[in-house]
Amino acid sequence: YMYGGIFHSSGVEVVGLIGPVYALTFSNYRRAVGIFILYLVFILGGTFIYEYLHPQSGLFPGRNFNLGMIRFASATGMIFLIALIYNLQIARLKRKEEERLRELHTGKSRFYTNITHEFRTPLTIILGMADVVSDKIKGAVAHEMKMIKNNGNKLLQLVNQLLNLSKMEDGAMPVHPVQSDILVYLKYIMESFHSMAHDKNIRLHFISNHNSVIMDYDPDIIEEVMCNLLSNAIKFTPHGGDVYIQVEERSPLKNESHGNLLIYIRDSGLGIAEAELPFIFDRFYQIDDAATRRSEGTGIGLALVKEYMDLLGGTIQVKSKPGQGTAFTLSLPVTQIAPLQQVPSGDIHERAVLKSDEREYEAHAGEGPHEKISTGLPSVLIVEDNRDVVDYLRSTLNGFYYCMVAGNGNEGIYKALETVPDLIICDIMMPEKDGFEVCRTLKADFRTNHIPVVILTAKADMDSKIGGLNCGADAYIIKPFNKKELLVRMEKLIENRQKLKEKYRDMIFSSSIPEKPEGLNDIFIKKITATLEKNYRDENYNVFRLCLDMGISRAQLHRKLIVLTGKSTSDLLRNYRIRKAEELLVNSDLTIAEVAYNAGFRDPNYFSKSFVRQYGLTPSRYRTKKQLVKH
Repeated sequence: YMYGGIFHSSGVEVVGLIGPVYALTFSNYRRAVGIFILYLVFILGGTFIYEYLHPQSGLFPGRNFNLGMIRFASATGMIFLIALIYNLQIARLKRKEEERLRELHTGKSRFYTNITHEFRTPLTIILGMADVVSDKIKGAVAHEMKMIKNNGNKLLQLVNQLLNLSKMEDGAMPVHPVQSDILVYLKYIMESFHSMAHDKNIRLHFISNHNSVIMDYDPDIIEEVMCNLLSNAIKFTPHGGDVYIQVEERSPLKNESHGNLLIYIRDSGLGIAEAELPFIFDRFYQIDDAATRRSEGTGIGLALVKEYMDLLGGTIQVKSKPGQGTAFTLSLPVTQIAPLQQVPSGDIHERAVLKSDEREYEAHAGEGPHEKISTGLPSVLIVEDNRDVVDYLRSTLNGFYYCMVAGNGNEGIYKALETVPDLIICDIMMPEKDGFEVCRTLKADFRTNHIPVVILTAKADMDSKIGGLNCGADAYIIKPFNKKELLVRMEKLIENRQKLKEKYRDMIFSSSIPEKPEGLNDIFIKKITATLEKNYRDENYNVFRLCLDMGISRAQLHRKLIVLTGKSTSDLLRNYRIRKAEELLVNSDLTIAEVAYNAGFRDPNYFSKSFVRQYGLTPSRYRTKKQLVKH
């Protein structure tokens, strides 16, 4: 203010920008207005003092003062007013958006609560009636009833998890602490998973430096937390691995009023990538969300575990490296306030059994191709990793088809190449390779491209359906499926393959091969026809040499020809020679023996017997009959 440059250079506008901008940085608009008023008083006071301290400016003080006021008001007042209105409008919109989000959140919570309650009622009736029926029947049907109960209980557990998430969002999840020995309870939970671990030859270890730890805890919540973590550890640990539960009690620190119980759950499994670790406790987040994930899941379990630990006043941490396993650390406050009570543990074993049923399905041994031949039924390869779905498909197809099973995509491709089944039923979401890759691989291989593939999956979106059909699937059926629809689809696919057999037999024996084959099967038929045409006269040409020329094993060529033509390799070679001999009998004057030698038969007598089996007449009588027809 000393020389008056701020007014003489119209600098008040520049200074005036500082006040409103600074004032509007406050989220409290009353405070912003207050700050701006102080700024106004400061500027006006400074202007007034300047006018009276420097009257040599040539202007009357009042007039100079008024000019400063006008310039100040135009520069700062208008800016502040516009900015204030704008920010108030933004704040109003934000409040409306927050209210809308709260309403959506409340509506979502209410929907979860209502829908889960609505699910529980029919599930209760289904499970109750399943118990009633199970008590009255025995034998084969009892197994189906057990499947109904197990899957009903799985669905009920999922519904309960959703309901608990909704309760915790609303702050309505109750905690019922009891004071008891938590070590005994943890050991019992681990023991209930021995059957699940035994199926994968996984060793369970319980380690603790204490004989007992008496403390407050909620048995239901601890059960839910431990069952989730243990089932995940076993699920993602390979065969022959180890799972550890280690328990330690830590004394209270200086600023703590209580100690802490540390529970470590470690495994020697697949591990988790470092980039995934920050998200594993997010709701509905799945570490392995691809179509080739190793196991089923909803992404609720770990999120629920985190919510439970927060509810108990504890913490959960995770450390993991791919290929080195995963370690979860639970920390619970050790208090002794709740009344002493013996903890019941009746339902834990049932929960562990249900978790065990979710394990990766292992195909039964002894299901080789030789059994298929003895049954006389069309063979079906079921590529599915869910054990209950496999059992249901077997019961559905029993008596109509011989069933073979593969538990993942890689095994499905291997078994399809080895056994060449009449039809394949394949899921999409599987370990190793998904159903799309299985279908694409088999349809690109001339040894298996003729096999009809039915995709049976829970993926009901149009993109997945189009993707499956683009991969070469012959049918796309959505779970839950209708039994009759599946059987009719399979029957029609088998019938279509019978029509193709007739087509390919005619192509081989009439040599009516199209110049431009349309697919791999046409290319295969063209190649084998050309090979037979070139070598059938050679009496030393046999099945072994035909396999070498075709570049395929004897078993695979046999199965391929059975499916495409209905003829075995040896029958096809013999029948092709007989067809050529029939042409020579009709169109030449060669003797029967010469015809036999020219058609690749070493022994004319064997040729005559083979000819009679195919045409019902001896070669000489067949020639005579054809000549009479001509004349």
